[in-house]
Order: sequence, then structure tokens, then C-alpha cells
Amino acid sequence: MLEKIGQLLIKEKFIDNNVLEAALIESENQGIRLGEYLVNDKKLSEEALFFTLADQFSIPFLRNIEDNIGEIVKLLFV
Repeated sequence: MLEKIGQLLIKEKFIDNNVLEAALIESENQGIRLGEYLVNDKKLSEEALFFTLADQFSIPFLRNIEDNIGEIVKLLFV
């Protein structure tokens, strides 16, 4: 079972529990995903969200695609 994104964000120290609790309520009220809410509300950078999502799904996080094209090819074709 995947660890919840909110708990991973806390574990990585991108947000604290107070931010998570408020964001869970607001994201549900707005009908959007937690990560989307946090980025829109400037509580989290897109890069931090993508890093955490990659961690959640146990896939590599590649910051700059152009610099990592060889790694991407290996992931797709090897």
C-alpha cells in the first residue's frame, strides 16, 4: 500500500501537520487534489510535489529532463 502523500510531505519536511490538516479541508472543499491545493496556495513548490510523488511511487525524480535523457531512455526501454 502506498504511503499517503500528506504523510510523505511531512516526512520530507516540506510541510508540517498544521499545514496538512488545513490543506486537506480546503482541497476537499475546492474539489481538488491535495498537492494541487498546496502548490496553488504557495505552501509547496511544484518541484517538491513532483519529488514527493516520485518517492511515493518509487520512481526516480529527474529535475532537468534534458540533462537526464539517457536515464529516461533506460527507464523506458531497458
